Amino acid sequence: MSIRRQLLRADSLADPVLGEIGRAAVLIETDETVVDNLSFERVRVLAAGERTDVDQHPLAENAEYINLPGRTLLPALVNAHTHLDLTSVGPRPYEPEEGFASWISMVRESRPRDPGAIQDAVLRACGLSRAGGVAMVGDIAGDWTGEPGDALRRSGMWGVSFLEVFGLGEREAASIDRLTEMVGGFCRRHERVKPGIQPHAPYSAGPGLFAAAADLAAAKGLPIATHLAETRAESELLASGKGPLAEMLASFGLWNDSCAESLVSGRSPVDHLSAAFAKAPFCCAHVNTCGSNDRRALAGAGASVVYCPRAHEYFGHEHDLGPHPYRELMRDGVNVALGTDSIINVPPDQADRLSTFDEMRLLFRRDRQDPTDLLRMATVNGACALRFDESCVTLAGDPHEVAGVAVLDAPSLREGLERDLVPRLLAGARPSERKQ
Repeated sequence: MSIRRQLLRADSLADPVLGEIGRAAVLIETDETVVDNLSFERVRVLAAGERTDVDQHPLAENAEYINLPGRTLLPALVNAHTHLDLTSVGPRPYEPEEGFASWISMVRESRPRDPGAIQDAVLRACGLSRAGGVAMVGDIAGDWTGEPGDALRRSGMWGVSFLEVFGLGEREAASIDRLTEMVGGFCRRHERVKPGIQPHAPYSAGPGLFAAAADLAAAKGLPIATHLAETRAESELLASGKGPLAEMLASFGLWNDSCAESLVSGRSPVDHLSAAFAKAPFCCAHVNTCGSNDRRALAGAGASVVYCPRAHEYFGHEHDLGPHPYRELMRDGVNVALGTDSIINVPPDQADRLSTFDEMRLLFRRDRQDPTDLLRMATVNGACALRFDESCVTLAGDPHEVAGVAVLDAPSLREGLERDLVPRLLAGARPSERKQ
């Protein structure tokens, strides 16, 4: 396959390392390009910065020029926690009076189970991700077949396909045996899509399964993730063995004395998993409630937290649990990234893409969060959470391979106002075309 050298020239550039630059350019090499939507199979950045400097780069002389007036260039974004196979379910309303356990039952009943349907759902989700400027994902694969990971590799995306595991009480031993067998068959030949392990959550995987998963992740160098501190019901179950999740597990025929003995610790969700956290650096999705001791414990364990702002609003956690502690987590040294969760919680008018740019926009508008922090949360922090080198989601540095280049409609730039670029991008009505 021939290598093509291209010079992308845009009104502006925003990058977590380079900052904001007006009249910018990025010089790349790519092995396959669809120019209309800048859909790259493989991209190597040779230079990025002010247009006059990049135009004079020695390798720019024979490059194909692609002019992008009215556009801004960014490194491709990271969606560090998502459920791609649920894309076939589509947006669904959440009924607070029926509760989280009822919602879980809906997901269990609605998700695709046929291997072909799973692949189709994941591939469609990858298309929606690209439409949202996302080229790297932490996908909770949700099954043992390998279909989601195969589809992710076929899509050209980067990321981690997390094998999701469950096991409580007397079922833990069988789950550990099967997990060990599955991990032994993992193949890491594809450098852009890694296998990972995900014990589902503290209420659906026992401490022994968490510990075994963490041991395997550490021994094999695999990313490991979990859902953590997601609901009040989770904390209630671990504290007392009562509440909606205990009732849900009983309805599934899973709640018995052995489950209660292993799960009811009287501790917070973070403290409940402290032994597993000591073994491997977890990527923890949600963490909607987290006290100061737990924040320090997560930081000390090298854990990352993936905050999904629209999911937090969708479930009404702001009213039930209070504001998400993402700012306190960052202040205490925890790496915080952004995720979308699934398309189920995405507003229907935003379901034409699956993008962490929309999560950035929500936090900018609602919290007036620093745009520089937001760009890092959606790029280098996400790569770190998924255990990729941050260089693959920044345009800065020596020639290197990146996950992609995102293209946004640029706000009008006036001389001297380049520093206000990202705030104006986030304040816009909606991100238009953002593709790799």
